[in-house]
Amino acid sequence: MNKNGIVHLWDLPYDEICIKLNHDLQKEIVRLAVNICGNKHKLSVATGVDRITLIDFEKSKFQSISMKVLVELCEFLKNNGFNEYSLEEIEKHIELISHES
Repeated sequence: MNKNGIVHLWDLPYDEICIKLNHDLQKEIVRLAVNICGNKHKLSVATGVDRITLIDFEKSKFQSISMKVLVELCEFLKNNGFNEYSLEEIEKHIELISHES
């Protein structure tokens, strides 16, 4: 937490928090990452995110997704030149934050 009392995504425990983004944004994140890798299997290997989880995230199958997954995908995109997917930018589009149960 910074001195102004603002909590950012990177301040939260990645393995305990779930995040919900707009469906179109979730779909775009996966689409761009797949375009870089070639397919979801290669993306899974590159990011450590299970292929089924990638599909679920892309289709907004669940109310929210583990922040750890979101961070892995955003870091992958950022490392490949897509700075608009940094956590600083993504946190502007959060629809829901929940505690993983």
